[in-house]
Amino acid sequence: MGRRNFLRDILLWILAFFFGYTVNEEGGKLFNQQDGDEHGKKLSDKVKTLIDTSSDHGKKIDNISKKAEGIIHVKEFGAKGDGETDDTTAINNAIEYCFKNKKTLNFGSGSYLYDKKTTWYINGEFNGHFIDWIGMGARIIFKRLDIAYIAFYKMEYVHLVGIDFEGPAAVGGSPNQNAVGIAVYSTKRLIVNRCSFINFIGDGLLISSEQIDNRKQSSQNIKVQNCYFSNNGRGGLTVVGCVSGVIENNHFGAERLMLAPVVGEVLHIESDPKTRYGVEGLAICYNLIYNAVNLTNSTWTEGYIGEKDTWINFHHNKVIVDDNLYGIISAGGNIKIIDNEIDVTRNTTADDLGIGALFLKCNSAIIERNTIKTKGKGTLISVYNWTHGTKGKVIFRENNYTASHCSYIYRFFKDIGGSFSENHKIVKIQNEDFIGVTNANWLLSAPQSGGNAQKYFLEGIIWTHQNGMEFKNTTKNHILYLRDCIIVGEDSLISWNNVGTAIKVYYENCNLSGTVATNIPTYPIDLAVVYKISGKINDMDINYPTSIIGRKNTLTKISKGKYKWDAFSLEDLYNYSFSAQILLNSKETGFYNLSFQKPTNDKGLLTIEIKNESNLLVDLPDNSGIQIIGKNLSKNAISVVAS
Repeated sequence: MGRRNFLRDILLWILAFFFGYTVNEEGGKLFNQQDGDEHGKKLSDKVKTLIDTSSDHGKKIDNISKKAEGIIHVKEFGAKGDGETDDTTAINNAIEYCFKNKKTLNFGSGSYLYDKKTTWYINGEFNGHFIDWIGMGARIIFKRLDIAYIAFYKMEYVHLVGIDFEGPAAVGGSPNQNAVGIAVYSTKRLIVNRCSFINFIGDGLLISSEQIDNRKQSSQNIKVQNCYFSNNGRGGLTVVGCVSGVIENNHFGAERLMLAPVVGEVLHIESDPKTRYGVEGLAICYNLIYNAVNLTNSTWTEGYIGEKDTWINFHHNKVIVDDNLYGIISAGGNIKIIDNEIDVTRNTTADDLGIGALFLKCNSAIIERNTIKTKGKGTLISVYNWTHGTKGKVIFRENNYTASHCSYIYRFFKDIGGSFSENHKIVKIQNEDFIGVTNANWLLSAPQSGGNAQKYFLEGIIWTHQNGMEFKNTTKNHILYLRDCIIVGEDSLISWNNVGTAIKVYYENCNLSGTVATNIPTYPIDLAVVYKISGKINDMDINYPTSIIGRKNTLTKISKGKYKWDAFSLEDLYNYSFSAQILLNSKETGFYNLSFQKPTNDKGLLTIEIKNESNLLVDLPDNSGIQIIGKNLSKNAISVVAS
């Protein structure tokens, strides 16, 4: 008998979940809105007698918990869901009951009006409480313009599925930009699936962390999937101070609500460096996004850059922006924008900064394999040097560009009004595809206002337009490397405004054409040559000349078995590695090992050490030699092959 009742109860709850049925007080019959209005009215009356605003409200709630089991339907608390009745009180009672008793709240498929005059805060205090709301396309319609709506704090778990949240949008009154739909603060696990957020003055969905210096109490493990955001004011989805999560397969609509005092991005990711921890790992993927996106990750102010692999990964999204300042703005550090389609239209001929596809204010960013399209005259990529401790690195790799009447592909700037005085260490532009770019002016402009990267490294670039590269306000630290490039400037190949020290240009295997500004030194690099030091190399007072980069430099013995190479500091040639081979005389049968030692700082010089089989520093025998081959790689690839 007990087994039969158990199976019956399971069946009843399954029907209740999927069809909006509920169980009567005795647990026997099922009813729905069509065939059970009278029963529902009676049950609603019973619930109302138990839930009121009297002083023993909590005791009445406890009494209900003894009778109810499983999923609770909001209509059991008197909600009509007819789209006309104000269901605020019934919804609040149902929310409070399910929260206190750890029950799932089912909204079914009704339309519920919500007209509460004050914000409804629910604090879980991390004591095991959760919010679990389900619906079969239910609508909760918020009516007021002057308030924020429902907020959850410090929950172990928040689950919202199958519910449409709708704001007042066109209703009159004084709009409040903080009037968000649903806000979730400092929650350990969050799942929002198959929901929509439309017509809110502020954000449709706000996910944030309280301003507390506690990593464990930051929002984390969020998942927003298969949702729809449209016609919101400040932002459709805003995520602030969240540690980790996934935002995928969502649709951010083209409609924007212009009532709000601040009209922001439809998707806004932010970490506040002053009061909140940065994003540790957040993937944003496979979304269709109309209007601008903001990706801000200030983790480097907390010391994570270089110490921890913390990234915002924005990949496989489609971003379509019509007449906005930019497609994606990204600030802070550690941003990856990979394998996206970005399409930006500008209905103006202005050429201000930030009106293109990407507007980067980043410490570290990787922009790779994106399809980038712009319409209208302007700059495609703008990069400011929001760097910290010169650790910044910005990489553009294998992106495909389509643009007409393009003034600049890349413009690099210093943030004059900001507190970030350091430059990026490296900018790399590799194997970019400009075949779809027409009527273009400059490929690159840097470092305007005297800032941004110290080293610009271009590889595999084909560019044949009006001008090549211009440099402004350069210092002795600015270097341009070109490898395997075809760059033709019909007017100017390399321009310099004669302010500061001329940029140094190193190039190898390139076809370069156009005017080069006076006083810019260029150094061709011929890696086909083997540079050989031979003869008697053990005298302390002899310098051994080489010319690996087209300028004279020397190898000087500084002690037994140790030689200093005066041309190769990390400051000057960060991206070289060397292969070396010891050439012994025909009579010598001993074993020797050669190694390069990296300097301890950027301004230090490379040294060569020679050791015997006992790992002791030794001089080579007379008439022996060292054969050296230079190879252009990366700063961290300085290595040696010795025999």
